[in-house]
Amino acid sequence: MQYLRTLGLGQIVLIVFVFSLVSIGVLLFLPDASAVSYRVNIPTGTSVTGCEESDECFMPSTISIKVGDEIEWYNEDTAAHTVTSVGSYGPDRNFDSSLFMGLTKFSVKFDGIDGPASGVYDYICMVHPWMVGTVTVTGPTTPAPKPTPAPTPAPKIPSTVDVVISAGSSVPGCEETDSCYIPTEIRVGRGYTVTWFNSDSAAHTVTSGSIDEGGPDGKFDSSMIMSGNTYSARFDSEGTFPYFCMLHPWQIGYVIVGSGSPPPPFQPPIPRDTTPPKILKPTNIEVDADDSDGAQVYYDVLVIDDTDQLVRPTCSPSSGSFFAVGDTRVTCNAKDSAGNRAQQVSFTVTVNPIGIEIPTWIQNVAAFWCEDKIDDASFIEGIQYLIDNDIIMVSGTSSAYGGSQSIPSWVKNNACWWSQGLITDEDFAGGLEYLISVGILRV
Repeated sequence: MQYLRTLGLGQIVLIVFVFSLVSIGVLLFLPDASAVSYRVNIPTGTSVTGCEESDECFMPSTISIKVGDEIEWYNEDTAAHTVTSVGSYGPDRNFDSSLFMGLTKFSVKFDGIDGPASGVYDYICMVHPWMVGTVTVTGPTTPAPKPTPAPTPAPKIPSTVDVVISAGSSVPGCEETDSCYIPTEIRVGRGYTVTWFNSDSAAHTVTSGSIDEGGPDGKFDSSMIMSGNTYSARFDSEGTFPYFCMLHPWQIGYVIVGSGSPPPPFQPPIPRDTTPPKILKPTNIEVDADDSDGAQVYYDVLVIDDTDQLVRPTCSPSSGSFFAVGDTRVTCNAKDSAGNRAQQVSFTVTVNPIGIEIPTWIQNVAAFWCEDKIDDASFIEGIQYLIDNDIIMVSGTSSAYGGSQSIPSWVKNNACWWSQGLITDEDFAGGLEYLISVGILRV
């Protein structure tokens, strides 16, 4: 206080004025403690109709906030979506997320500066228009002045396009001047290809059909054409083909195809295929015989080629053929669609003989012979019967058949010992294979 007494009146007024300015500045830069952030989820599966029946395409689908609050939309779905404010005639540019992918978000602050102020705002997904939501904002009715964004330069139109999707056509109005597609009506000859160019900043479609007559007719459809991109369709038949934009249905155009046929477009020559295919050599195959003659064998051989997706080899013997006991060489060749032949490869199929199968009750026959209850001829007849009816399975090849030849004594000794369990089946079979080799038995 003593210090203030020493100051002049002008100095005191100056100090008070400076203090007031500092206080106002502090208040201006303090964050708005009353502002609240809200979240709206886009659930999984909303890219398919059905969520509108339970009002769950946006959760919550209706939300009330105050001026200055912020809403964050989070896309939980795997499909791309938009959050686009709409009025009576379509998108009204109050807010628009454009496409945002799954597991990403889009935010709007309703403060009248970076976003709209108080009011009721309906919005939809432009890709899935059954998804509908509403934001109600209460508070001051006079929004703060919103800075004017710098205009986005329109993409440069290529000289090769036939129809231009005009800039700004994502907002109603172009239909009144017939300028949504420029030109709205194009006349071409049969076989001509029409190319559309999107000069707008928003995505569009070129979809054949008419909104008034059932919608898309399936003749051509661009799906979404992003800004600066093109779409082309070839017209081979005469007639009038209406089309429209699925996202902005006030956009309507026509392609009229007459009888005149333009020259075919230039096609650069296709490089000649000179590279032969390659056969991947399989490993050798080893199987057991199905019977005394051999086995049916299946195999796979793979061929790769730099141009053709599928090249089938030709092999001899072919897969599924019957292979005799022993080794058989398989040879494979292949040729692609350009006539290039692959280098031949070969592999071996080995069929192992079935071996020896002698039922134990055959020992009775050997015992009868050993005890001279049957003679040599009866033994041979009995064993031959069992071989002919596949009861005894033995391998071997007969050089000549002569059942009247005498049987060596050692063969009978083997039969005696085998009937008594003194030697193995293989030892007894050795005697039978000998009888086959000399033609006393046949297989």
